[in-house]
Amino acid sequence: MSPLATSLVCERPDSIQEMISGVERYNPDNLPFLEEYLGAQCKKGQYDILANTAILELYQFNPTLINMTVVTTILGKALTALPDADFNMFLSLLSSPVASESTVCALVKLQEKLEECRYEEFWALRSNPTFAEVLADIEGFDDAIRGVITHSLLISFQSLPKDIAIKYLNLKDKALEAYASTLGWVITDCDVKISNTPLVAESKPGLIRQQILLEQVTQLISQSARQEKMI
Repeated sequence: MSPLATSLVCERPDSIQEMISGVERYNPDNLPFLEEYLGAQCKKGQYDILANTAILELYQFNPTLINMTVVTTILGKALTALPDADFNMFLSLLSSPVASESTVCALVKLQEKLEECRYEEFWALRSNPTFAEVLADIEGFDDAIRGVITHSLLISFQSLPKDIAIKYLNLKDKALEAYASTLGWVITDCDVKISNTPLVAESKPGLIRQQILLEQVTQLISQSARQEKMI
């Protein structure tokens, strides 16, 4: 598989589709199943923006149920979707206290390095032990990020000094040769010739417009409040 071939959700399970549709989207009882589904995405190299958005929205309505590991995992997966704006959209769903958590702030710094194309600085920051734990559950994270960087290189360069390519992709000589081979790039003594590799145009599941009666949402919020008072 090409490094540019992003693995996306091929078929969302029917049970998950039901949980993120209509009024069920705001049922906090669905959280354990959605969080488990996020874990499956991480293991299989898949990405479901709709399901992950539903988790963060449920956290908005039920702040006592917030799991910071899940929050940071969702943000980490969103980094692999750059240059799409998923990461910033997810940030907007977080409360100020959650957005101020040290792990979230650290991921924001990673995002900034990627968006500013400061790739060598990104990898230096990525090597911080903090991220070993934060990103541990996301299988193939580094390779997915290389796909993001490669996409940018294809747009920006026809050739690149070999030492720069090594720094940008965080790959040593042999690993760089293997990576370049999968893309049809040619490595000389000093340069990497970047061919016009066709970009894999696979669409992520789009955000759907939520058509739900305000009365239904109000009823759910009231029900949740009553349940908290009973606890």
